[in-house]
Amino acid sequence: HLLQAVAHQFDNSAAIAYIPLADPVMQPAMLQGLESFSLVCLDDLDAVAGDPGWEIAVFNLYNGLKEDGGSLLVSAQTSPAELPLQLADLRSRLGAMLRYRLVELADEEKIQVLQVNASRLGLTLDHKVARFLIERSERDLGSLLQLLARLDQASLEAKRPLTLPFAKSVLDL
Repeated sequence: HLLQAVAHQFDNSAAIAYIPLADPVMQPAMLQGLESFSLVCLDDLDAVAGDPGWEIAVFNLYNGLKEDGGSLLVSAQTSPAELPLQLADLRSRLGAMLRYRLVELADEEKIQVLQVNASRLGLTLDHKVARFLIERSERDLGSLLQLLARLDQASLEAKRPLTLPFAKSVLDL
């Protein structure tokens, strides 16, 4: 979802491509002609790593984008060094790119995110209420923020502060 979000937020007047490489209908030939795009997002590179046809297509795309001033954004489950790439030049090019490793937030960090977002909404989110949300619902941040939005709306409608009994009654958890 991260690459889709980046592609969506990129300059609307620019030519952008989002390519989900894990989709079985994708073929290496689909990368041809994308060198002129401003941004190409290749999601799940690990799904095609080790396939010579794909590796050559990604290598050619990388070089073409670099020549034409475009940008390439790639995601994978591992770093380029850990991918089972057969094409050494592709491994080298990907290894030279700026890399970020995303890690899941710990529960206390999720609580901090919830509290900051609650504050932005004008709510005070007690640590006990935040802990309750994490322990009794989906643990991913997107789901937790959706619960917070529901609680915010309910709090506004009921004109009540966000307490643990109120959260329990609203969320039926």
